[in-house]
Amino acid sequence: MREQPSVGVDFGSGYVLRAVRAGRAFRGLVLWLGCIYLVAIGRVVLVGAAAGSAGPGGAPSDAAAVVAGFALVIGLVFQLCAEVMMLVHTWRLAEALNRVPVLWLLGMFLPLINLIGLLRLSKLAQESMGRVDVKVGLLGPDPRALDELEASAN
Repeated sequence: MREQPSVGVDFGSGYVLRAVRAGRAFRGLVLWLGCIYLVAIGRVVLVGAAAGSAGPGGAPSDAAAVVAGFALVIGLVFQLCAEVMMLVHTWRLAEALNRVPVLWLLGMFLPLINLIGLLRLSKLAQESMGRVDVKVGLLGPDPRALDELEASAN
């Protein structure tokens, strides 16, 4: 483990368990954010493909319009679910990092502020993971490392 700072931070098992909670919430936040972007891209591709399959006279065929409508509805429902899950993980991460979860949650509803908030939470979570020597990759911290860290704290 790295050298512990002397600014009153408790690096006992309580701190480690809080870091594990932060790591799991951070990973969930990253994965759900990725799902939101994938669904948005998929909806654009499907609607573009449906619009590109024009029938006679340049109007989209009925089948293409049905597929596009279905893709929009299913995509919107899934995106709404993913955004709710992202908000849940934002709350959990802010709570695990000893921040005010309500403020972070409200910030997620404001354009551009939500991006800045996500970047700030990401930075705080990465620092928290670094203090307990958990590597953070593209998809967040490794779940196996979090499991090992939790087992060592108990």
